[in-house]
Amino acid sequence: MFSPLYFPLVAALAARHDTLVERLADGRIGDALAAAARLLESDSNHADADVIRLGADLRLAVDQTEDAEDGYRKTLRVMRTSHQLRALSCRDTGWLALFRHRAATALTCFSRVVAENQIAPDRRREARFALVVTLGELGRLNEMDEALDAFDADVADADADPRWREIAQLLRHDIAVQSHVRQSEPLADHVYWQSLQRDTTRGGDAAQETPPACALLRARYECLHNLRMLSHGNRDGYLGLDTHLRWAQQEGLIDYQRALRVEIAVAALSGGLSNLAEQVLQPVSEQARESGGRRLLEYLYCIAKVRRDQGRTQDWHRLYSRYALLALRATRDESRVATPYSVREAGRPDAPLDDVAARLPAKYRRAYRYLLANLERRDLSVREVAAEINVTERALQTAFKNFVGLTPTEVIRRRRMESIHAELSNQDHDGSVLDTAHRWGVMHRSTLVNGYRKYFDEVPSETLAR
Repeated sequence: MFSPLYFPLVAALAARHDTLVERLADGRIGDALAAAARLLESDSNHADADVIRLGADLRLAVDQTEDAEDGYRKTLRVMRTSHQLRALSCRDTGWLALFRHRAATALTCFSRVVAENQIAPDRRREARFALVVTLGELGRLNEMDEALDAFDADVADADADPRWREIAQLLRHDIAVQSHVRQSEPLADHVYWQSLQRDTTRGGDAAQETPPACALLRARYECLHNLRMLSHGNRDGYLGLDTHLRWAQQEGLIDYQRALRVEIAVAALSGGLSNLAEQVLQPVSEQARESGGRRLLEYLYCIAKVRRDQGRTQDWHRLYSRYALLALRATRDESRVATPYSVREAGRPDAPLDDVAARLPAKYRRAYRYLLANLERRDLSVREVAAEINVTERALQTAFKNFVGLTPTEVIRRRRMESIHAELSNQDHDGSVLDTAHRWGVMHRSTLVNGYRKYFDEVPSETLAR
């Protein structure tokens, strides 16, 4: 469900760069990218971190992932003393992970940004938007609806740019149209989609009657209208979609083109237009095989359906079997991902890649995993962790501070508190607060209470009482 089209405008609004916002709102993506490059060249010695970051965001949007990653690294060097380093480093890692189809890592990163007390309001809105689309990618539809409600409430603030509200309204409409298409009878064998459970009594999925004022969002609104037409078997809808595809190609939105072609194919199959589905998927066949996430699933599903309609039974069985297997694996893997509204139980050797691990270089990622595996030991020290990967304590401290915004000691302290919080929040928890703290290497009541209050704005007994 994640449409990369929203990302450039969301990123620019979060950066509060009016000149680039206007270009992006008008749909001039290439022009905005060129303008960002000129800004960086004209003031290369004193470049603003937000401009560097926005330039990296625009490169990510046009599929220049390695250049984007270099840009994000540069912002860390510029922001080295900023109190927002931790949150914005998490934010950058989250977007990179989402574009690389690593939604579980993205979920952890964006959840961390939303939880930061000192984050700027527009950065928080950006993170809330990112949570909505990430939960959609993970198939967590009910949690996605909850996140969308939170995003709606945040952008309703009188101080928010009106385009935030247009994004929230269109995003809800986008989700409704995508759901409508995939719930049609011709797609009843789309087992991955059918396995997702969504509370249909929540409401809020009514069609958006008025197009957005923002040109970029209006283009997406018209695209959704044409997708719905196509899903009802009306080939006229493809005329507008083909024009939209050409615009995306002209602006260099390669990833959006791929996502849109899959959306068109799904709508065409819903409308009984198999030949059109095959035609529109042909340019992305190679990239689809190398991609991941739900886009690969839907690509395989569409191609399998096309082969069935063509009477190529053997190809149909082979492709559909592969699709069904991947759908089963995706459902299983996604069920293991913690929701953004509960704290992941850290400190386990088999914990999935989280926001801290994703930000660290490979060598120091091993140190972090060693730290997690030994988190319960009260005698765990930074010196021991450094020795494990054969670096000095100073090198370890510097790496964690530069890439994560925290020292190793602060990471240990935070992960221990999160683990204690997770146990106390468990309804099946049995035992005293101090016993739980001792299991996680926290031996003194004052250390527990002060650290716990810092991260959760309450004392352990209050958590246990809920």
